Amino acid sequence: RAPGGASTTYTRKLLRELGYNIDASLTETGAISVAADGFTCLPYQWIGVDATHWLWHKRECSEVETLWQSALLNAAHNDQNLFFIWHPHVMGISPERLAIGESIIRFVQDDPRFEILTLKQQREHSLANLAAEDDD
Repeated sequence: RAPGGASTTYTRKLLRELGYNIDASLTETGAISVAADGFTCLPYQWIGVDATHWLWHKRECSEVETLWQSALLNAAHNDQNLFFIWHPHVMGISPERLAIGESIIRFVQDDPRFEILTLKQQREHSLANLAAEDDD
């Protein structure tokens, strides 16, 4: 993904040149898209980024857990994807934060509406199920 998640007009071109086939940057719509060449945009939302909650907003672990569970339920209700970005230098330095991550994983595993996928698996699913769009 682009640094800080902000793509420019050159982001996808550069990622392709470097051999990547996924861009996990922010997008205006938040929708997954695939290009004719198979390059796939799998955008995240700030709600799923650990740093949003613990570095910038200084939230308590219990509040983050509630926010993430609500975001997951909302994604399930609206038949949307939700990508998490958990940094080792944010979550990995705190046993309490790691416990919230484990709790969220169990929450997802215990609900049949959810499926845990890698970005590569999500890309393959998107290629098989979405029509290719024009890409600049």
